[in-house]
Amino acid sequence: MLQGKPDINSEISFKPMSYDELSISLERLQRFNNPFRRHDRVCREILIKHLIVPKISLKNYHEFSFGEINSLAQFIWNQSVQMLNQDCAENYGINLYLLYEEMKEFYAGEILRKIIFSENISGYTKPANFAESDFIYNEAVIKNIFEENGINIKNDNYGLAEIYISAGMNYPINIDGFLKIAETRENVSKNTKRLIWLNKQTKKAALNINSKDLYNELEKLYNLAENYRKNFSSGKPVKLLILVEGATEEILLPVFASVAGIEFDKNGIEVLASGGKNQVAKIYSEIREEVNLPVFIILDADAEEIAAEIKENIRPQDRLYVLSAGEFEDLLPDNLICRAVNSYYGHTGKIKQEEINTSCGKTHSLVEVWKQKGFGGFKKAEFARIIAENIKDSADLSEEMKKIILNIKEMQKPSC
Repeated sequence: MLQGKPDINSEISFKPMSYDELSISLERLQRFNNPFRRHDRVCREILIKHLIVPKISLKNYHEFSFGEINSLAQFIWNQSVQMLNQDCAENYGINLYLLYEEMKEFYAGEILRKIIFSENISGYTKPANFAESDFIYNEAVIKNIFEENGINIKNDNYGLAEIYISAGMNYPINIDGFLKIAETRENVSKNTKRLIWLNKQTKKAALNINSKDLYNELEKLYNLAENYRKNFSSGKPVKLLILVEGATEEILLPVFASVAGIEFDKNGIEVLASGGKNQVAKIYSEIREEVNLPVFIILDADAEEIAAEIKENIRPQDRLYVLSAGEFEDLLPDNLICRAVNSYYGHTGKIKQEEINTSCGKTHSLVEVWKQKGFGGFKKAEFARIIAENIKDSADLSEEMKKIILNIKEMQKPSC
């Protein structure tokens, strides 16, 4: 079944994907996000952009069955790879391993329960579109993953996880073929380099969905992947999520942690920016049900109500940290702000520490400074990048930043 061909009755006409389009799609499939939502978006983009016959649009996309969507996207991907390099044979060991990584990170049962038993979830394949032919699974692998994460195995969990594995394995895209092409290219991404390495490891292991010892084989590869992450800062497999309000934290936390001795990419720490404090509780309520990994939540001081809401349902393995005063920008030492801003805007104008009025909050004060100095509009993300480029060592850490990093260090330790 791993090498099954698309089950399409009508003639297919399509526009091939370029190397860059294949590369972008693979990068998106590797982003940390709900696996089904991510898979659905990539398939939809491929089909709407490249499929000519049958014609698929945003309006009729969900009229196609789960199997049809998968097989059509697979057909376009695999044919496009073949056109770029006719010598690219198909090997699906890496697909199987990547699904294993996902199941270590995400609770497949809960994600699928939402899909199957909820009628109005946007961005998912509709429950009615699943068919018996979409199912394929290895019960031993699912059982071990669920048990090692302390997940209570109910009667329906195996059936749900069947569908989860099927998403990538019943109609698999030829990642192996693409990676053979990528090996000949210059300037491939860090993630693609990791996948090239992984692909070679999965071939050595000769992974097979029907293997009785599949779980142990996958676990050995997972341990190798962790060592690769530590040696090459690949970021994956992910081990800890940090949920923050916005871009400032997303940009600066990894840099501050680095000078404190924690490399996020080496340790599998992923920062998720929620897009504002009002979104943090919403996102946490989703991922607490979907994610097996521990989550560290950081909120600004003015988010008391949101913090109270999260505390009511926080999991034992997760932590919530509320800043003692102000927002993340208020944790930045004044001398660091001046050094960074003067380094960037030195020819336009310079600022002094006394010009930063901390009584009204640093962000509000910096907005005024930007106006007075003629720096243009103050943008948090741009400001964060300027600061990031000028963080030198642990002397740039405020006392509260040290507390945040201590929490991260503690969450990295395995629980007893």
